[in-house]
Amino acid sequence: MATEPLILTEADGPVLYLTLNRPRRANAFDAEMLRQFDAALDRVRDDVSIHVAVIRGAGRGFSAGYDMARPDDAERQGRRDPLVEFREDRLLVERWLRVWDLPKPVIAQVHGYCMGGATQLAFLCDLTYVAEDTRIQYAAMRAGGGLIPPTWALALGPKRAKEFGLATGITIDGRTAADWGWANHALPAGELEAAVAEMAIRIALEPPGNVELEKAAINRAFEAAGFRTILLAGALSNAVGHGSADSAAIHHEVQQVGAKEYARLKEERVREFLRRRAEAAGGA
Repeated sequence: MATEPLILTEADGPVLYLTLNRPRRANAFDAEMLRQFDAALDRVRDDVSIHVAVIRGAGRGFSAGYDMARPDDAERQGRRDPLVEFREDRLLVERWLRVWDLPKPVIAQVHGYCMGGATQLAFLCDLTYVAEDTRIQYAAMRAGGGLIPPTWALALGPKRAKEFGLATGITIDGRTAADWGWANHALPAGELEAAVAEMAIRIALEPPGNVELEKAAINRAFEAAGFRTILLAGALSNAVGHGSADSAAIHHEVQQVGAKEYARLKEERVREFLRRRAEAAGGA
């Protein structure tokens, strides 16, 4: 029996839709999905009939980000080689930069949830359209040390990036994401697909060579401020963080109880602390 592709591709005239297709795992990125994603980007780049690409998620959401369910033995024990980690993290950043560097525009169509590494992908698309009720979150657990926050800093500025980077589990909705500049537009969930389709065909019917030059000019202006260097610097700090004993302890707990339960227990500890604090204040 053939395995269903993890990246579905569907052409609608000059627009190619790429669908992250791992809904049972919340469209989390694993090695095979990323390999297929690379192949899909090659098609977008090389097929002259494609003028615009749209990236979306199958099922209930866009993507939960990197699959953290199966760290290797070295990572669980906190003894992973930081150089190996750095090389892998750099490749992750460079993969999303492929979207940025494509000569053709890419639109992110975000619904349901968008977490962790998926926020990098959505931001590095040329346009980001999001459903108003989408839950957007940097990370549910602190397992590294800076791979994703530089992207948030570029999108939101340092204050809001630190709010997400220093305390895990902070969530915003799609409307807030658009207000803060992470997304172009937030729409009711039922209107998202049509709005993206309209923008995609509007761009696709423009002269493709001129569109390519416009995208490149805007990108170069942003890169002059250090955009690419900032993103790649995050890979280095993250490599150090992943090799720490703290990260090993987190991975061990996640292996024992699962990622969802880990996040729930952590939030429960926060609520318990606040409850005791309120009780103490009330009794003073």
